[in-house]
Amino acid sequence: CLVPAVPDGAGIVYVDSAVAVPGPGRSWGPALKYLSNATESAPTNTSIKEVHIAKGTYYATGDKSLLYADSAFVVTRPGLKILGGYSNGGGQLDRNLYPTILSGDIGLPADTSDNTNNVLVIKDVDDGADSLIIDGLTITAGKFIFDLNRIDQLYLAGGVNMNHVFANTVLRNCIITGNYGMICSALYISGPDAAYIDPSQIATPQIDHCIFKNNTAFPIPNFPAAYGSTCITTMASPRIMNSDFMDNNAISGGVLQNLEGTAVFYNCRFLRNSAEIFSAIYNQQDANSILVNCAILDNVNSGYKTPPSQDIADLFNNTIIGNENNSTCSLINTTIANNKNLINPGIHGPLIVNLTESASYITNSIIWGNTTNTIYDSLPSNTSKISYSLIQGLASDPASHILDGTLNVPVFADTVAGNYHLITASAGIDAGFNDSLISKVSAYLPGTTGSGLDLAGAPRIMDGVIDL
Repeated sequence: CLVPAVPDGAGIVYVDSAVAVPGPGRSWGPALKYLSNATESAPTNTSIKEVHIAKGTYYATGDKSLLYADSAFVVTRPGLKILGGYSNGGGQLDRNLYPTILSGDIGLPADTSDNTNNVLVIKDVDDGADSLIIDGLTITAGKFIFDLNRIDQLYLAGGVNMNHVFANTVLRNCIITGNYGMICSALYISGPDAAYIDPSQIATPQIDHCIFKNNTAFPIPNFPAAYGSTCITTMASPRIMNSDFMDNNAISGGVLQNLEGTAVFYNCRFLRNSAEIFSAIYNQQDANSILVNCAILDNVNSGYKTPPSQDIADLFNNTIIGNENNSTCSLINTTIANNKNLINPGIHGPLIVNLTESASYITNSIIWGNTTNTIYDSLPSNTSKISYSLIQGLASDPASHILDGTLNVPVFADTVAGNYHLITASAGIDAGFNDSLISKVSAYLPGTTGSGLDLAGAPRIMDGVIDL
């Protein structure tokens, strides 16, 4: 740490890239110039309680010209708030007006060949009453390069990496954009090795009101498997709320590739993402994803580039959600619409695929207007469960409260304009089951009362009965 950070009497350190004469950070006047000085001081100087960061672009190397690709901003302790969005010189807080950017674009501008492998690493944050809150940052231009000769690479995302952290670690009001990675572009969440034996060590961070956009996962050279997602979780059960995933490009899992954990999405939107296969979610092994009040819209499968066989390619070419090896996906009050397949236009596989002891559970949901709308279960003994839902092409089933999806009638207000509200006369109005939503909110979203809110911010249950 070139300049040890010194907090003021309230425990606040101030950082301003535009400061004329840098100081130790005890006020905006002698603010630190480099954020890395604050993050490097915080692990041992526990008198630092908050870091306030002014508008500007900050590099883990401090000076942009220092070419250390293994540098990253590293945060390792609770009892700390790192807050961006302040005006230069301080005094005003507005995240939109005063963007605070953490960038991996060291060296030549806009030349990704010399970027840092990771931008932000959050690791080994003890569970407890004190929180770690990271708020109001834009994280961009990390580029993770996977080395097959190194088994010690723990942080696999170009953007944000969270390892061995718990529910007291919160990432909120952040934008993760323009990151790259051979395995993972935007976000990697993992538990430690001990989590395979002790489930209490599974990573459980919270992500709230964040935007993940324009991140790109690209193939590992000479690696046969389709591997690479916008977000990857392994031995992790994050809670992701009120967040958007849009315009990301991946190999397998346009938004998420999930291994051995339960990822919960609440009030999230998956928009215009693309992947070779599984343009939304791939639950790969012993993995569960739970989507409550979510929308999966306008995503695209671009085509399996290196399939093991043509049969596999035909099975996966339209799949937006894939569950494999004892995995599940639960969709509660979730809309899946207008997702497309760009390859093999005459061969359209199922929309949701469940393989090897896997299944999907769908309630209060609508699946409509996709290239296909079918659900495939590989084992007759382990089939998906559908109730209180409307699925295009699926006939009505009064016993399971499945509405008639064989009728050629409008469902949404104006999909061309992106309005997926139900039309006034829709059969989906007041057609859901309240307890399906309330039970999931109670089980997975502590602090959210009743049925919660919908994507528009209105109460989810209106007139006594929930809509689809």
